[in-house]
Amino acid sequence: MREQRRSEIPEPDTLALRITPIPKPLYRINLRSVLKASEWKAIRQSLIRERGLICQSCGEKVLSADLQAHEQWTYDTSSEEAVATLTGIAIQCRMCHDCEHFFRILLLFKKGLILDDRITNLIDHFCKVNSTTTPSFNRHATS
Repeated sequence: MREQRRSEIPEPDTLALRITPIPKPLYRINLRSVLKASEWKAIRQSLIRERGLICQSCGEKVLSADLQAHEQWTYDTSSEEAVATLTGIAIQCRMCHDCEHFFRILLLFKKGLILDDRITNLIDHFCKVNSTTTPSFNRHATS
């Protein structure tokens, strides 16, 4: 695969798969944490029935148990009280979901809870899904 020039790198909004960092004031605040486990499971199962056993990011067919419900949020940290607005819930395979939460995965790696080949596999998956390169991934991850 040839190296893409900076002007050829897809804009974050056009990527099928993105790294979506959570602002510190809103870290660990999510829909799963306010719902009962049974309610979250019912939402996930309903979405899987509605959308099928297909990852919405990479298009891979996945077993139901391996599909994740990924909360999609917009964040406003410009005011004194940060605000998170739920914009949707996507069904994703584990690889895509871990790419979205890449910085959490890096923290687990730094704590010695996962191996470095997991990081490499996630970067490769991100690049495959977005038809891009590792340097492009690195620029996206640090932007």
